[in-house]
Amino acid sequence: MDYVAKAKTLRKDILTTLYHAGGSFSGGALSCADIITVLFHRFMRFDPTHPYAPDRDMFLLSKGHCSSALYAGLVAAGMFPREELKHYGADGSTLCIHPKKGSYPGVDISSGSLGHGLPQGTGSALAARIMGSDARVFVLMGDGECNEGSIWENAAFASRQNLDNLIVIVDRKIGQEESERLAKLFGYENIEVKEGVLNNLQLCFDNEPARHKLLDVIGDLALCGRFIKGHVIAERPGHKANASVAKMLYKEIVAEEKEDAYPWDIDLDAVPLMDINKIRSLLPHRPPFLLVDKVFKVTENMVVGCKNVTMNEPHFVGHFPEEPVMPGVLIVEAMSQCGGILVLSGVPDPENYSTYFMKIDGVKFRNKVVPGDTLVFKLITTAPIKRGVVQMKGFAYVGKKLVCEGEFMAQVAKTKNL
Repeated sequence: MDYVAKAKTLRKDILTTLYHAGGSFSGGALSCADIITVLFHRFMRFDPTHPYAPDRDMFLLSKGHCSSALYAGLVAAGMFPREELKHYGADGSTLCIHPKKGSYPGVDISSGSLGHGLPQGTGSALAARIMGSDARVFVLMGDGECNEGSIWENAAFASRQNLDNLIVIVDRKIGQEESERLAKLFGYENIEVKEGVLNNLQLCFDNEPARHKLLDVIGDLALCGRFIKGHVIAERPGHKANASVAKMLYKEIVAEEKEDAYPWDIDLDAVPLMDINKIRSLLPHRPPFLLVDKVFKVTENMVVGCKNVTMNEPHFVGHFPEEPVMPGVLIVEAMSQCGGILVLSGVPDPENYSTYFMKIDGVKFRNKVVPGDTLVFKLITTAPIKRGVVQMKGFAYVGKKLVCEGEFMAQVAKTKNL
């Protein structure tokens, strides 16, 4: 990006703004044009389409009389149209000579009375840290207001609180001797000015900030709970944005897993892996509460079974007798029993164990189940079995249409001592 050209455009907008207003504070505005250009176009993280996002970086102009530079910078950043600048300082205009908080996107404090920008900046930075946001606060001050007591009180407060998300810029050049004096006052060592940037941290690698952000992206995207095979391009990443992407990925993955969950490889007319007699040997349930008729497939982490829904089952007598509908709780119970078969088939003596469900969560009923339907169940473990506790995701289908789904947690316990 050509920052020189951007800064020239910014200065032109400042002068045009002041011309329409009939004059104002030009010197201080023009002196910070380079600073605002580089901050807005390189360092600060914000989205003009979401100007009030809570995790955005904030720019606080403490020397509010130089507001023409702020407004021109916000125009360059896409916050509002350039045509608005001609109303600067006019009667009834919200483009005030001294900025008013909330009058335009990006105007986050009211300023003009010198010495108040840094106190508001320390408060904003501390609030961001308390809320767990990685937002940064940039405060631009003039050298004249540095004589205010409130400035030094808040500088000491920022040092004591170690507000590393607060960046304070004074529109004044200082030498090495002055920087060493300031370092001594605030208890820092080895501070030196390099290419105009005050730095007291020694990086281990030249690209250490990029490495840090890369690890943040990897860690945050791991929240989606799946391995990602792809090319990730992150522009201005942050924990909140990364976590939002991980949530979106998780939703998409879950949606695709639902579509792919139906056991297409199972032939319901084939001889089952387990018939009703084999199922009776695994489960303690008996009719009318034995709700799994056949099991077609069992692996280490998955089971596929079915139940034939018939009109002569006793619950249809009183549950919507004029329009028989299988109770949803029994569909869930049938899935649970099918999950119990998955768990008990993995122990050498299943007749000595029982499966007790500890939690059922996220259950959704998609369609009715009526007499004549064949319920097909598929349950998949979502985590390794630890201390006899198993977690599963269950799906129930009728004619390849999803009718019910839910998440289950069960405890496998020994019920008989030999």
